Amino acid sequence: LYPGYVPTYKAALPLAGRPSIGYVLEALLAVPELGDIIVAGPNSVFGTLPQELGAASRVCVCEGGEDLVTSLRCGLERMPPAEPV
Repeated sequence: LYPGYVPTYKAALPLAGRPSIGYVLEALLAVPELGDIIVAGPNSVFGTLPQELGAASRVCVCEGGEDLVTSLRCGLERMPPAEPV
């Protein structure tokens, strides 16, 4: 991608000095109709995002799985059972 690039998660790629997922979360947090947001991915990569965004009460990071489907399941398991998805 660019000189010095180290393979990582696409959502963690820096864009203007911050991870690209930060922009997505910021936009989601601005929607008052949305409740809590769950990020399924490694805590070692995304674990500090809620605090960095000042949104620790609304953004939760849960450890993802080996593939997309497993990560989705991990995230859905963190949802309250009565909440629509």
